[in-house]
Amino acid sequence: MERKSKSLEAKLVELRLKADNQFRQVQELTVTKSRLQTESNGFAQQLEEIESQISAASRLKTQYTSQAEELKRAVADEARERHSLNNFSKNLQHELDQLHETLEEEIAGKSDLQRQLAREQAEVQQVNSNE
Repeated sequence: MERKSKSLEAKLVELRLKADNQFRQVQELTVTKSRLQTESNGFAQQLEEIESQISAASRLKTQYTSQAEELKRAVADEARERHSLNNFSKNLQHELDQLHETLEEEIAGKSDLQRQLAREQAEVQQVNSNE
């Protein structure tokens, strides 16, 4: 019986050691779980921040795309207006050239008429002086 008692005591000591060891393991696992939970919360917060940054970047991209389209339209409008003004300027230059030609013709015609008038007046004076 004493043998059995020693054997049971040895088993009891062994079981206590196992229980202590398992208790330490549970405590270590609890600490590890707590640390991992803290890390997980940190990662979740980082993920939220990154998602927020992605959302902000997406909004900026949309805004910049819209501004780029608006600038393209403005550039196209300006190019059309410049082309129109260039055509208008060419038309005005053509009209001016035509007016210069007409003026030169009129001046030449006036000169011819003045010479003809001078000849006619000279003839009239001759006729008047001969009478």
